[in-house]
Amino acid sequence: MLHLLARRWFLLLLIAGVALAVALPDWLRPWTGPLPPRAVVAVALFLTAWNLDSNSLLRAVVRPLPALWAVSISYGVLPLLAWSAGSLLPGS
Repeated sequence: MLHLLARRWFLLLLIAGVALAVALPDWLRPWTGPLPPRAVVAVALFLTAWNLDSNSLLRAVVRPLPALWAVSISYGVLPLLAWSAGSLLPGS
């Protein structure tokens, strides 16, 4: 059990934080209210990228096709599929 907690500490802490925010939003508001959302997102993205392997970033710069393919799917193909699936919903 301790091994599971050591490996999944971030996920467990994230789940606990989301559950606390859903259950007691007014209790957290004094701490989270003054925080600017853009700064929170910037810090979260920086901390996420902090642990990335720099070699993979170099590979993406040298050979950008896989990254561009992923972006085109995420921002091109998937929205078009969602838009077309929306026409299948009742009332549309």
